Amino acid sequence: GNGMSMDSTSESRAAVNTITGVDNARVTNVIAPDTYSIRIKGDGSVEGKTADISKAENKHGLVGLQLSGTMSSTLGSFSDVQIEVRGANGRTRDFIVSDGNESRTISYFDNTQTMTTNLATPATAGNPQTSGVNVKGTVEEGDIFSITVEGQTFSYTATAGDVAMGQTASTNVANQLAASISNAISGGRLQGKDVATASVGGSGTIILTGQTTAGEVRDFTVTASTTNALTKRISESFASGTVVSFTVDRKLLEAANNQGNGISTIEKKVDLQIQVTNSNGAQ
Repeated sequence: GNGMSMDSTSESRAAVNTITGVDNARVTNVIAPDTYSIRIKGDGSVEGKTADISKAENKHGLVGLQLSGTMSSTLGSFSDVQIEVRGANGRTRDFIVSDGNESRTISYFDNTQTMTTNLATPATAGNPQTSGVNVKGTVEEGDIFSITVEGQTFSYTATAGDVAMGQTASTNVANQLAASISNAISGGRLQGKDVATASVGGSGTIILTGQTTAGEVRDFTVTASTTNALTKRISESFASGTVVSFTVDRKLLEAANNQGNGISTIEKKVDLQIQVTNSNGAQ
């Protein structure tokens, strides 16, 4: 001490502070000389309270919600994790995931993607029909695009690569669908039918051209539709070392109370035990 009060020695505090993840070690209210031992056990792994996870899944239409990771030795936090959902069915939804003072916002389920058909040139005797199918709007991973030609349906689900930064998602989707239709024409479901070719023009337009036979009108039918993504996988890592991951099931989200909107709090559980004893073994 300093002659006026008793305190732990600076050397012992410095020694304790060398333990990974421990700082500002001190002893207060010292009234008699003693020796204190600090023991830390555990691997610092993170998980969420089971009951809280179950409630959050039911409230927001989530599947496979989990907290994982290892507590950071420098920025570790015991703060609860919070998940907030905003928006309305059929519109963009915001998922706000927070760990302490750090938060991330993920927006998804934009429902503006469309496919429209256009009869550019009707079939006449000896002249082919030309039809266009336009892919428009915001394309997100998981959105489903379908074209039905001559009663045969071709579907494609947009991937993360299709919508990656620098990519033209509508053109990527159009290329995939045109390739499927072309394969069906050359040796599949559309072989011998009234459609002859499938190609891609500008801005994600699929161009379908019909067969021709002298003196005969060979027209074909085309319809198109889209389905908003059914699921969205979200995984966010935080400075504390905590990783929050889950899959949003759109149908469960839309069927939940209040359209899945609201806030859920998940207690963070860390595999860490701190034991302090004095020279008499008191803890």
